[in-house]
Amino acid sequence: MPKEFPRSKRVGEEIHRLLSETLQREFSDPRLALVGVTEVEVASDLSIARVFFTCMNGPENAESASKALRSASGRLRHLLSGRMKLRAMPQLRFEYDDSLDRGERIAALLAGANRSEPEGG
Repeated sequence: MPKEFPRSKRVGEEIHRLLSETLQREFSDPRLALVGVTEVEVASDLSIARVFFTCMNGPENAESASKALRSASGRLRHLLSGRMKLRAMPQLRFEYDDSLDRGERIAALLAGANRSEPEGG
């Protein structure tokens, strides 16, 4: 009988929680100061974890944050492996998540459309 909550999903949530804490508490790189982890997708064989992140200080800083995360991935993986009970820690692959940026643009467009609509509709 398959479990309702697959292991890869549980591992992804644990990586998400620990990675968020680790980035805030143990890294002083200013490029990572306002980076937030939005989601972690782990392959079913637990070999790769795709980490989606966003930049609270705007999408223009995404490239520098991505470079900083890639350069810190070995250390992050090592720190996480000491806190998780896994035989092998998945490789971390970082991808910028632009869904918040798209949401803000849509909200701005909707607000603009509501302002330009005549009263009494």
